[in-house]
Amino acid sequence: MNDIADDEIWRYIGVFTPKDVKRMLDVEFISELTIAAIHGVQNKKLTLDKYYELYEDEFPERAETKFAFDIVNRELLNILPNINKTRWSKKTDFYTLFVLFANRKHLLPLSEGKRKLASDLLLDIASQIDQLVSTDKENGNVEGVNELIKQYGQNLRASSDLGARKKREEALEILLEPAFKI
Repeated sequence: MNDIADDEIWRYIGVFTPKDVKRMLDVEFISELTIAAIHGVQNKKLTLDKYYELYEDEFPERAETKFAFDIVNRELLNILPNINKTRWSKKTDFYTLFVLFANRKHLLPLSEGKRKLASDLLLDIASQIDQLVSTDKENGNVEGVNELIKQYGQNLRASSDLGARKKREEALEILLEPAFKI
């Protein structure tokens, strides 16, 4: 996890603050992403320590994990070169996006056409979520919003809860489906 955290690509993605790195929260978050990519989405509070203990002595998926991070993060930067200026660089959103792409790493890299489609979709989804979140904070009015955007947005608060993570992943999977169709 430390080797992955040391990759310069994280500076471009913008998920971690210098304070996160100093407190090793980057390594912890990368551990969460790894567990989700290998074992599926988890509840951070309930399972992170269990997996640390499980892999304390040996981590047989080391090479595959490094490969997955490399291909997924590079693909995300190709799709969203300014990801650090979007909501997708927020930990909650990046977690959902990374896991979705890690589960489809066999389809990567995407063609230029699919990358453009994924970029357009992700920017549109982010804009709709931002609008939903700001509207919801102001007056609770969420009429006329796509149900999948609502599902994603309503599950932002309990960001590391298993149920919320699954619902965000389900919504984003359907919203991004056109970019992965063969």
